[in-house]
Formats: sequence, structure tokens, C-alpha cells
Amino acid sequence: MYYRNKNVENKLRMNEASKSYKKTMNKYIRQHKKNMEDILRNLRSKFPKENWKILNGFRKKGDIKADLNELFDYFKTVNETSESGNEGIVTENDAQESLNEILNDDISIEEIKTGIAKLKTGKSAGIDGVINEFIINTNDTLLPIIHKMFCLILDSGCLPDDG
Repeated sequence: MYYRNKNVENKLRMNEASKSYKKTMNKYIRQHKKNMEDILRNLRSKFPKENWKILNGFRKKGDIKADLNELFDYFKTVNETSESGNEGIVTENDAQESLNEILNDDISIEEIKTGIAKLKTGKSAGIDGVINEFIINTNDTLLPIIHKMFCLILDSGCLPDDG
């Protein structure tokens, strides 16, 4: 109505109608959410399978828009070799040798720093009695010692005694 007959009175009516509409919609949206929460709470304990069906229904499932011919052409060219024949092809033996080289390298200080950074605080000590906070807070002092110990263990293949 406001757009057909623009005046102050119609603008006020439109604003009031808009506020009333938003208020009513928000009321019913809140009521719907509360009803769904109640239903899910009841289903979780009594009918867990139906509960998961409802929860998984909220996930957005993206449409895959790939042409079958494009996929065929892509996978057809993926396995093609170059003119010389063996370029770019990694055999299982090559992969195993490469993996062995990586695994048998000395442990780097960066790897130890990464491991220390991933330690969680507030955890109880292990059988050695050392808590994670001690390792984290003495990082600068203990890092060369830990590095040397790991390299000795890796080279010798012997672990220290428990005692």
C-alpha cells in the first residue's frame, strides 16, 4: 500500500505491520525450535535411531554437478604414460624404499618441537612420573637432551630400562 500511495501515514502503517510480522514470526520460530528441542531430547533416550535420522537431515547435501564424459576423459588421461614409457610411474618397490629412507632418518629437533607443542596440559604423569607441563616449560633446556636420547634409541634399537 505504501508503494502505491506514498505518504507518512502509510509509511507508519507499513513499519507497524513489518514490526508485527517480525514479532509474530520470531514467536513461532522460537516455539518451533523449542518443540524440536523437546522432541530431540525425548528421542535421544527412547529412540536413538530416529534421533540421528533427524539430526543428519539438517546437514546440507551438496549437489554434484559433474558430467560423466568429463569424468571418463579425466580418468582416461590420468593413467596415460609419457612417450618414454616409465616417466612419472612410481613402483611399489620405489615407494617402499622412499618410505624406509624417511622412517630411518634421524629425528629432527623440529619434529620434537612439534610433538612437544601437541602435548596437552592438565594430564596425569605416565609411568616415568614426568608430567607434560614439565616438558613444555623446560623445552629450551631439555630439547638437546631429548634429541640426543631419541637419536641414540633409534640408532641402537634399545630402549632404556624401566628402573
